[in-house]
Amino acid sequence: MIEQNHGAVARLGNVEKITFVDSSLANRPGARGTARFDVHVIYERKIDGAVESDRLNKELEKIEKELANNQRQLGNEQFLAKAPEKVVEGLRRRGQELVVLQEKTKSKLKELG
Repeated sequence: MIEQNHGAVARLGNVEKITFVDSSLANRPGARGTARFDVHVIYERKIDGAVESDRLNKELEKIEKELANNQRQLGNEQFLAKAPEKVVEGLRRRGQELVVLQEKTKSKLKELG
């Protein structure tokens, strides 16, 4: 059925090409399948390195600003004494999330070179 509708599938899927193979794709990373067929999609991202680098730098700046504010609040003894435990715990969790986001963003920037 896909072979008969090759043009429509390629156009609707916005894919460069569709290749049919005789061997199983089930063992390939990222492959999905049903009882009748296996599918393996190769996704190639085409990005503008300079634009992506600018975007990531802005994102990193925003994360670091929020992280500094988070650490400032958690370092304020008066705030900690007055704030409900739920709020303090939420700030601690958000601080941990921000550290992870910071590392991931730095890693992405490093990959771009």
